[in-house]
Amino acid sequence: MRMVNGIDPARGSGTRLGPALRDFLHRWSGHRAVRSATVVIASDGWESGPPELLERQMARLKLLSRRLIWVNPQAGAPEFKLRARGLTRVLPLIDDHVPGHSLAALQSLADRIAGAYDD
Repeated sequence: MRMVNGIDPARGSGTRLGPALRDFLHRWSGHRAVRSATVVIASDGWESGPPELLERQMARLKLLSRRLIWVNPQAGAPEFKLRARGLTRVLPLIDDHVPGHSLAALQSLADRIAGAYDD
């Protein structure tokens, strides 16, 4: 399993998923483990980098992957409204936007991933 950590603790808020995905895809996009994979990104979508870079990298990832799942730890809150600029920009590229705020939500995610490989 390959992981990308786009968190820069020196920044005030948000992650830099665009640059992290760019670096990941530069190194691993030709690797068999990435092609046709179910890709899970866990983030609230508050991108501190350029949102167009995140959008370009997610489009590349969409072409390579079998399924793109975005797990949002804030999406399970009753007052949740989609406002994060990174996530709103890439939402059309995502197959599933799911909450990740509880054990039940994570079990649902595991079931969804397992179901992606049922043929």
